[in-house]
Amino acid sequence: GNALDFGDVTTTRRSGGDCNSPTRGIYGGGYGAGSQSVIESLTISSKGNTIRFGELTFRGYGQTGCSNPIRGIFAGGNQDGSSSGYRKEISYITIASEGNATYFGDLAVARATGGSASNSIRGVFAGGYTPTFLSSIETISISEGGSALDFGDLSAIRRGMPGVSDSHGGLGGF
Repeated sequence: GNALDFGDVTTTRRSGGDCNSPTRGIYGGGYGAGSQSVIESLTISSKGNTIRFGELTFRGYGQTGCSNPIRGIFAGGNQDGSSSGYRKEISYITIASEGNATYFGDLAVARATGGSASNSIRGVFAGGYTPTFLSSIETISISEGGSALDFGDLSAIRRGMPGVSDSHGGLGGF
């Protein structure tokens, strides 16, 4: 079927990172009238506008996001659109409580507009741009802080791809 109006975001922007728990959807960063650091959330079970959740650790766009039911992760991005603005930083939030993001660790390679996926244990970040296309895949343990580790390579260099998992956000597999 067709999509229905659910609500509106408080800050219009594109190319941010997202994550979720079984009850909350989160969107952070992005680009609209400049790079943004705003994090917004909504309650998945009810229609309505987003509310301000907090701030990311830096302004940027092109972040990738992943989560388990407790933590939301935002990785990489580009701070200002320049070739030197690509970021390695990984930050996290506690999804159940509003607040600002906290430093988690670093990606091995600064990147923006990659793909990501997760289950309740592991998050992966793949491909992207920095200012060349990437094929590398990196992984983190969502419940532990720390820098990402090499996880292999994509079959080709890619950016701007979606990520999926059969148990994203702790919702269970099919």
